[in-house]
Amino acid sequence: MVDARKRPLSMLTPLRSAVLAVLVDRRGPVSAYELLTELSKRRGKRVSPPTIYRSLDALLKAGLVGRIESRKVFFARSHHQSNEHGVIYSCQLCGRVDEIVDRVILSQVSVDAALLDFTVEHEVLEVVGVCGDCRPAGSAEAVDA
Repeated sequence: MVDARKRPLSMLTPLRSAVLAVLVDRRGPVSAYELLTELSKRRGKRVSPPTIYRSLDALLKAGLVGRIESRKVFFARSHHQSNEHGVIYSCQLCGRVDEIVDRVILSQVSVDAALLDFTVEHEVLEVVGVCGDCRPAGSAEAVDA
């Protein structure tokens, strides 16, 4: 994963940088309340929930952070060159999250929406399974969790 803290972005306030640092350090999805606890600990003072949510919202809009809607958790994105969201692959055993921008899949969503005369306001493409590190050696099939 690219170290998102090294990206020169003027929108990164000290608090947003701290939120992003927690997400990068954790290397996996984190809930807003886990962020709240960790940031309060790191800063030595209580951080309020609205402050966390405002920071997350700005980081989401900047494309630095992704959200797994089904689990209500956030993760540092390894790419942000475009604000294009990709397909999120989430390991149900270790919690590892990877995101791939697959233009074929994203294009197909647009094609399907047009066929249905459907206006897409928000798309969530999540795949839950078992990563290669958690899958038993020699097994190509997912493991029941």
